[in-house]
Amino acid sequence: MNIIFTIYGATTIALIHLIVFAGAISVILLTTVVITGEANLTIGEPKRYIFIIIIVSLLASVLGIQLSEIIEPAIELVPTGELLGFVWTYRPWDLLILIIILAASMVTVLNLLSRTRE
Repeated sequence: MNIIFTIYGATTIALIHLIVFAGAISVILLTTVVITGEANLTIGEPKRYIFIIIIVSLLASVLGIQLSEIIEPAIELVPTGELLGFVWTYRPWDLLILIIILAASMVTVLNLLSRTRE
C-alpha cells in the first residue's frame, strides 16, 4: 500500500501508514514474547487456526466489499483530485491485507518460539 501511495505522490500518507504498520508489528511481537514467557507453546492443531484465519479473512473481505459499495455514493461527493478520496475508497482492502499479515506473523512467531523450546 505504501508503494501505491508513493506512486500517486502521497509520501506523507505512505510514511504515516508505514509507521502505524511498524508499530502494530512491534506490539504484536512484544505481546507474543510476553505471552510465551515460561509456558509451553505447542500450537496444537494448526489446521484449525489456519481455518479460523481464512474464515475471518473471507468475512472481512465480504464486509469490506459491501461497505465500500455502501460508501461509494458518498465518495463521489469528494473531489476527484484529493488523495484522501483514493485512500478511503480502498481502505477496507488495506485493512484486510494488514489483518492477514498480522495474523500470519503472530502464528509464525508462536510456531517458531514453540519449536525452539523443544
